[in-house]
Amino acid sequence: MAKSKIETYIGFCVKSREIAIGSGAVSTLHGGVRLIILDGTSAKNSWRLALKFKNRFTCPLIICKSGFEDVVNKCGAKIAAVLNKELAKAILKKQYDLTPAQIKAAQKLKVTAIGDSVMADAADSIQKLMPNAYVDAQVGRQGSAAPDVIKQLKADGHLN
Repeated sequence: MAKSKIETYIGFCVKSREIAIGSGAVSTLHGGVRLIILDGTSAKNSWRLALKFKNRFTCPLIICKSGFEDVVNKCGAKIAAVLNKELAKAILKKQYDLTPAQIKAAQKLKVTAIGDSVMADAADSIQKLMPNAYVDAQVGRQGSAAPDVIKQLKADGHLN
C-alpha cells in the first residue's frame, strides 16, 4: 500500500532524528518543537497530554487518524513531536492546506457551528482543527430551524 505524503514526511523526520516519539521523550524537550502529532485512537489522558504539550511549546497539534504506530515505527507510541521546522510546515500544509500560523490561529478560535448532515460529517475535522469549537449538527435539519437552534444554544451557553 502506498504511503501518504504526510506519512512520508513523518518517515523523513524519523530517519533524520527530527522527531521525539512517545510522551516521555516529548516531556524531556525544552524547546524547538514545531508540531505535536497525536494518535487519534488515544485515550483521554493522551489527548490531555498532547494539548498540554501544544500549549507548552506553542505549536500546532494534528491528529493521526489511523496507523500512528506504523508511521512513527514505535509500538505503543501515542504522541510525537516534530522538531524540524520545514518538515512540520510540509506536514501541516498537506494536512490542512494552511500555514502553521493559520493553524495556530484556528486552534485558538471559539466557534459555534450549526448545520445538517454535512456539518455532522465535518464535525470531527472541525474539532480537530479548532478544539474550542462547539458543533451542533443534526441530519435532516432545515435552515428554517436555525433561529430556534441559536436561541437554545444561547440559553445553554454554547454560543461562541
